Amino acid sequence: MSSAPDPRPANAEEESQPQAPTPPAQEPPAATASPRRRDLRALLPDLRLAAAIVLGCALLGLALGAVWCAIAPRVALYADTSAVYLKFPEGEESAATDGWFAVLGAIAGLLTGALAYWLTRRRDGGAAVPVALVIGGLVGGIVAWRLGVALGPEQNIVAHAKSVPVGHVFDAPLALNAKAALLTWPFVACLAVLLATLAFTPREPDAAPQPDWTAAQQSQAQPRPQAPEQAEQAQQAQEPQQTQEPEQPRRPE
Repeated sequence: MSSAPDPRPANAEEESQPQAPTPPAQEPPAATASPRRRDLRALLPDLRLAAAIVLGCALLGLALGAVWCAIAPRVALYADTSAVYLKFPEGEESAATDGWFAVLGAIAGLLTGALAYWLTRRRDGGAAVPVALVIGGLVGGIVAWRLGVALGPEQNIVAHAKSVPVGHVFDAPLALNAKAALLTWPFVACLAVLLATLAFTPREPDAAPQPDWTAAQQSQAQPRPQAPEQAEQAQQAQEPQQTQEPEQPRRPE
């Protein structure tokens, strides 16, 4: 006997087998990266402004270093065959050198702070200008310090003493003993921006006070006071009218 043909289709077995679940669709990386790109684009103007301020302070530091080297007092030294000595042991040339650096740093900070405010006065604020002035002031101060020392007298005191005759006076290397003077530039620059902002930035007008609708509704709900005549008339209308009975005549006893 011939077996009956299988009525199921040929791919029925394939349909009956469980299929592997399809992995969820992943979002394209561009969709997640777009907010970051927008944030970076929004920061580009501030970064460019900060870089320009720092670069300008570094260039100004070159001029500051040359001026400091030119006007700073020199510490006089002399040497014999055994050692190097101070010509004026109680002299104040070293302190005056630090003082001149602080004064020049204050002048540079005032100029950079005022110029930064003038160029960015139409901006809506932000921390880019103060942060850039702090970094730029430190960079400019370090550049001025190192350049002034490089342009000053010989750094090797022993070699310099050997190059001059015995007992001859020569200048000590230019040095910045008070390193706190490096903070003068950024401090004065930020202070100048703050004072200029308070003095020249127009203030926004105060917002008009909003009406208190709750108090208005409560005042409307309360009964208005009546005049004395109206109150008396209303009280008389509410009282019951009393009828007066006629008096009966008395009988004679």
